[in-house]
Amino acid sequence: MAAGSQVLIVGPGALGLLFGHAFHRAGARVFFVGRQGREERHIGTLYDPEGRRHRFPLRFLSPEQAQAQAWDAVWVTVKTYSLQAVVPWVARVSSPEVVFPQNGIGFEGDLQQRLAGFVRAVTSEGATRTGRFTVQHRGRGQTFLGGRGLVSTRLLQQAGLAAEERPDLRPIVLAKLLANVAINPLTALLRVPNGTLRQNPHLWTLVQQIVAETVPVLRRHGYPFGPEEALRFVEEIVVRTAQNRSSMLQDLEAGRPLELDFLTGWLLRQAPGALPTVQTLHHLLLVLTAPAPSPPAKED
Repeated sequence: MAAGSQVLIVGPGALGLLFGHAFHRAGARVFFVGRQGREERHIGTLYDPEGRRHRFPLRFLSPEQAQAQAWDAVWVTVKTYSLQAVVPWVARVSSPEVVFPQNGIGFEGDLQQRLAGFVRAVTSEGATRTGRFTVQHRGRGQTFLGGRGLVSTRLLQQAGLAAEERPDLRPIVLAKLLANVAINPLTALLRVPNGTLRQNPHLWTLVQQIVAETVPVLRRHGYPFGPEEALRFVEEIVVRTAQNRSSMLQDLEAGRPLELDFLTGWLLRQAPGALPTVQTLHHLLLVLTAPAPSPPAKED
């Protein structure tokens, strides 16, 4: 049984709070490390997809306290662009199971260089942080973990979340990348929920073009499906998550950096000049998030 396991979560964002609640519900002893940098205790709140409220303890440790203990599992739930700063610290934490559920692709090489081992995860659970320690579980999905016999898998299943282990996670990583690239940039630029992409025929035409451009690149890396199956996959996600606001839209609204380098940026590096629609969206988002230019100096 995984109950009684010690789990450390690095990054108390939307996913960190969602999985922290799940592990607590399954009977694990859950601790967090965040920007506080010190020991603190709070109460977290999760609203499930049915609108029910759940309260759970949030126990924060200092980085030094976290490194002084052994953990059954460590979940690193920071944004992809924060990994470079966090991973050197994580490398000094003792755990046989260090899990990375980030969006995108292209950061795994750095993990392999810095860590003795790690577990890649892909999740379609929908979560939005609506307060400092409050998270809305907006849509039930599934979490895939790249391994066998993992404590994390048993805990998630005991908490009632769909979790499955796969020895080869590459096709699922590529499928998630396809969905992220087809949905996130458009919803962020237009500041609309996912369902608008299917409701508006002009936007759906753009989604179709993104999928048509992206699939040939993904197939060279092991994605098993053609454009028609890929479009049906994206359509199913858009319809199922119609009320959701994509993670990129949430980041844009909160003034956080976007994960472009590991989504559209990665694709453009694989096939320069071959993805005009993706390239246009990528650069529009770069313009939208660029720092405002300094005003010209006044002449005397």
